[in-house]
Amino acid sequence: MPVIPWSAVGVPGWMVAHLVLVLPTVLQPRFQAKAYKMVSRLFLGLAVGSYWFSGLVFVDFWPTWSRVFVLLGPFGVILKSLSAQRARWANDPCRSCPLGVYPTCDWNMPRLLALNADPDLRAAIRTREVVDRHRA
Repeated sequence: MPVIPWSAVGVPGWMVAHLVLVLPTVLQPRFQAKAYKMVSRLFLGLAVGSYWFSGLVFVDFWPTWSRVFVLLGPFGVILKSLSAQRARWANDPCRSCPLGVYPTCDWNMPRLLALNADPDLRAAIRTREVVDRHRA
């Protein structure tokens, strides 16, 4: 039994409900707080799961044989739109950083070594540093 009686809300209500769940993900590139990112990704997961599950199982807006095809169109449009937005708003501060590649860059390496006292890991990192210096 569905939590929300989707057949009773109609197609517009069903679409709006799922778009509202996607909205935090649309706004997420503008809000970089970790808690907001976690919530927006949770809502995106709920939107995708609910969209497909309710669209295939609980709604009777379309004939059963056509549901997958009807659902693929809007899903593809939203997916392409979000992917394009993400590419446009890409924020990678490490791309032009002279300290190396995160997470093993010079900025983060002291923290990594402080958190992990494994001698094998430390030896492997030191070996890599020597090899990298010889390549430069």
